[in-house]
Order: sequence, then structure tokens, then C-alpha cells
Amino acid sequence: MVHKDKEYCINESRITKLETKVEEHTEDIEELENEDKEIKKTHHRDFVSFRNQMNELQGELISINSSIKTLITVVTVIGVLVAILEVISRFPPFH
Repeated sequence: MVHKDKEYCINESRITKLETKVEEHTEDIEELENEDKEIKKTHHRDFVSFRNQMNELQGELISINSSIKTLITVVTVIGVLVAILEVISRFPPFH
């Protein structure tokens, strides 16, 4: 039986066309899913790389911080020694 509106007419050729469209869209969906998987893999690799670089940077910053603390300690000790020598130099020599 043919419907008055040909677009909704159900016949074998229409079914075949629809099946073909479904197959094409299924292939498109599979292709998009594969692209999505690749994007996720790339994103994960980039994230891991970024995290590793941040860990390396954190290690370098800790090292720099330790060096600065050591330098401050050395400068402080030198300053104290200079102050002690300055005070000692003001006293007359012992005979």
C-alpha cells in the first residue's frame, strides 16, 4: 500500500536507501569515535608530559630555594664575623 505522501511511502527501494544512509552514518560515527579515542590518547600523553615537566620544575625550584637559604646563612655568618672583628678592632691591644 502506498501512502499519499511519497516521502513516507514504505517500499523496498526506500528501505534500501534508508539502510544505506544508516550504514554511512554508522561509518561516520565509528570514524568520529576513533578520532575521539586518538584525541583522548594525545590529551593524556600531553597531560602526563606536562605533569612530568611540572615535577621537574618543582624539583629545580626546591634546589634553588635550598641554595638561597644556604647563601643567606653564609652571608649572615660573614656579617656576624665582620661585626665581631669590627668590635674587636675598637679595643686596645693586650700587652
